Amino acid sequence: MFGMSKKADHGILIKNLETIIGKSVRIAGDIQVSNGIRIDGHLDGNIVQEDGHAATIAIAQGAKVHGTIRAGHVIISGEITGNIFADRIEVLHTAHIHGDLKYKSIRIESGAKIFGLLNQTEEKPQAEEKAVPGNLNLLVSDGKLKQQS
Repeated sequence: MFGMSKKADHGILIKNLETIIGKSVRIAGDIQVSNGIRIDGHLDGNIVQEDGHAATIAIAQGAKVHGTIRAGHVIISGEITGNIFADRIEVLHTAHIHGDLKYKSIRIESGAKIFGLLNQTEEKPQAEEKAVPGNLNLLVSDGKLKQQS
């Protein structure tokens, strides 16, 4: 799915994924992304696209995210417990989602498991999630990972 080829499945260019959270990494806190991120490990927190950007969020098979995701394009192959707000969502056959999905367009492969509501909208899907004080808040921009206060 997320191999080392120049172009992965489903039209995502590997070079657009500026940050990869490895299998052995566990993060507790929110992440703000400007371009693209792939999660292979575990995240307890929200993933939010930076205003004015169109980020791609890829949740790899075996990865676990507990939190809300808001981005232009979300590809799910792993497990998510939380709501997803995106222009475009791709749910692959190994995905397991416990939460509601709000989107402009969606593609769901046979075998994917979704326990939640599907809500198509013509407008840009919005989430009410904000960074939580006291949590680790990260900003991923131009390939650099920075902690936000």
